[in-house]
Amino acid sequence: MTAYRCAIIGCGAKSPTSGLTSAIGYTHAEAYLKCKDTQLVACCDVVEKNVISFRDRFGPCNTYTDSRELLDRERPDIVSVCTWLPVHGEVTVAAAARGAKAIWCEKPMAHRYGTAVDMLRACRENKCRLFVNHQRRYGQPFQIARQVIADGKIGRLLHIRGTLKDGTLLDYGTHLVDMIRFLAGDPSTLWVAGQADVRKHKTYHDHAIESYSLGVMAFNNGATGIIEMGHPDYDEPVLRADGSEGFVELYQSAQQGTGTLRMRLAGDSATQAPTLAEGFHGLAYFDKALADIVRVLADGGETLIDGESGLATTEIIMAIFESARCRRRLTLPLENPDASIDALLQAAGAD
Repeated sequence: MTAYRCAIIGCGAKSPTSGLTSAIGYTHAEAYLKCKDTQLVACCDVVEKNVISFRDRFGPCNTYTDSRELLDRERPDIVSVCTWLPVHGEVTVAAAARGAKAIWCEKPMAHRYGTAVDMLRACRENKCRLFVNHQRRYGQPFQIARQVIADGKIGRLLHIRGTLKDGTLLDYGTHLVDMIRFLAGDPSTLWVAGQADVRKHKTYHDHAIESYSLGVMAFNNGATGIIEMGHPDYDEPVLRADGSEGFVELYQSAQQGTGTLRMRLAGDSATQAPTLAEGFHGLAYFDKALADIVRVLADGGETLIDGESGLATTEIIMAIFESARCRRRLTLPLENPDASIDALLQAAGAD
């Protein structure tokens, strides 16, 4: 099989090290180089020194500072969208229109609900597969937790809570909202109620972020999800699922393989903390995500990070902002394509 020709749009600043602390474009590049079925042929960043550093790091590839020029000249099979959030939509739509077979878009999917809808629509119309990189779905702790819940080992699922002391919905929060959905079995969301404090909002990678947010979501399987970002006095666990007869907890601060997952199962009085090969974070999750993308391009089928799933997670996040703006609980699907933190800021009169 001929290797898929891959391009990365949004290299990011030069990083002295590899790993999860480097620019996200570097992490995509490392995954492409490790995969026998992909070839990195081009990269793009609006800052010229970034593409030069990227090429020097990862070997020969064509460099661009204009994403449209890259797409027109290279016509890549797979496009990684690793830009800052506000341009995810335009880059994705342009790549789909120029014949890309697949787009591997970083999270969060979009800064506005209607933009996310447009991204998925453009990919469908152009027979391009869209994937949103909620890569933790491939991690061992999360897959075990999901299976334990699905098998009824904590009884009937009641609610799942995701909480983080430092974080916002449009950064780490997208992983937590997505993981709430994943642990619950990816049910449909019936309604969302939310609040967000934007009085002291900041800007992160060219988009606004809240200082605190709280969201509640009801699923069609009877479970409830709760997301809280910016809790000043909270530490761990980051995720907890409560059932009628037990619980599952996931910790991010635990060292790899020692205590990431804790659970008490139905009928047990003691808590289990199995030793695992993978932790809350992991570069291997990117490799697994890419392998899944390559698999479905060759054979068809679905992945754990399909665009439809990314849109469902994005809809919940934007519904939290929209609920705060409207001051009411919202039934999904969302009706307002402009639902976003920007719409909330405008309604709140925030500077």
